[in-house]
Amino acid sequence: QLGDLFQNRKERDHDVRGIKGVRAFHIWLRKQVAANRPWDELAREVLTANGNTTDKPAVGYFVVTVGENNEAHRSEVVASVAQAFLGTRIGCAQCHNHPLEKYTQDDYYHFSAFFSRIRLERHEPKTGQATVLHLRGKDPKDNEAKAPVGVVQPRTGQFLKAQPLDRSPTLIAAGEDPRIKLAAWMTDPKNEYFSGAMVNRLWRHFLGVGLVEPVDDLRASNPPTNPELWMALNKEFVAHRFDLKHLMRSILNSRTYQLASATRPGNKADTKFYSHYYARRLPAEVLLDALSQSTGVPDQFAGYPVGLRAGQLPDPGLSSYFLSLFGRSERVTACACERNGDVTMPQLLHLQNGVSVVQKIRSGDGRLAKLIAAHKPDAEIIDELFLATLSHPPSEKERAAIRQSLADGGSKDEVFRDIFWALLNSKEFSFNH
Repeated sequence: QLGDLFQNRKERDHDVRGIKGVRAFHIWLRKQVAANRPWDELAREVLTANGNTTDKPAVGYFVVTVGENNEAHRSEVVASVAQAFLGTRIGCAQCHNHPLEKYTQDDYYHFSAFFSRIRLERHEPKTGQATVLHLRGKDPKDNEAKAPVGVVQPRTGQFLKAQPLDRSPTLIAAGEDPRIKLAAWMTDPKNEYFSGAMVNRLWRHFLGVGLVEPVDDLRASNPPTNPELWMALNKEFVAHRFDLKHLMRSILNSRTYQLASATRPGNKADTKFYSHYYARRLPAEVLLDALSQSTGVPDQFAGYPVGLRAGQLPDPGLSSYFLSLFGRSERVTACACERNGDVTMPQLLHLQNGVSVVQKIRSGDGRLAKLIAAHKPDAEIIDELFLATLSHPPSEKERAAIRQSLADGGSKDEVFRDIFWALLNSKEFSFNH
């Protein structure tokens, strides 16, 4: 999820950030999660990253969000930061006042001024040099350092100083990185949008539907479905110093998360008040890993060792028909909508008839082939296939149907393959429920 949030990818048009930079940022993020780095600290490090992409992998966030012309305040980094860290969409205010919200075009350019001093020295990967991010006017003796931090509003020609979205005055000393002040304002415990954005993302990650939908569109005119719950989780998150694991533990231990997906007549149509668990298809990477683990046949991704899980892949641009078909994020924008969890007919056809799925079932090195070769009893083979796919043994009714299929004659191996295929194509396998 953090890889999606920080758009960790290679640049599409100009490949100045090779796979090494993507891998470095991916590894760095995994280390932060493993160490349970507080969300405010992690966010500040990404927002204020300086140096080269080798020593400071978080610089990669700016490599992909700053435009090729290096005018950061006119690039997608402005809208990306607001949407990723605050769950606030201000992109349309770049060209005009927001038609429905309080943000004006001036607000956008005040906010963009925080990024006006950053400069990227880009290098092609083949040169062996890392891309470097540095600040213009860092030396207090430079004339640029003495000038106020701001940008020119393109429509009015007015010079606008750096100012956060709440329009509070901000003083930036000569030579100071403006992003430090932005990060301080953003991660302030009083800033409900910073804590609330992550609360909402994690809630949606586990429950399938955010307290606010779209998940990255927090605004006064789009309130949470349960404001009291949203505020309570906000306070809990802040009180525990932005501890992500504590927040996740609180959600997972809740009665709400532990509800079954079965419905009653009175809540069957409910899609936003969490009266039952909302069944949802596994994300692309998780589903592919589940297929590999269940069949015992690992995947092979170009440039990576056999057995690397899809969830461990750093680069979303890696060619994979399965991952693209099942809606992985390409990380081109900060919008959570890039990851698609919809169920489509091509997905169903691929699971039922796709060559890769059939090969996994029939592989001589796979789980089923090894069970048959070991001459395991039929009942033991069936139990293991159910446990490997659905995590529970078959019911007595299912056992009876399987015994009947085996007794009807024909190739026993083919019957087992058909049963395995049916389990892998069941809703129970592909869905959280």
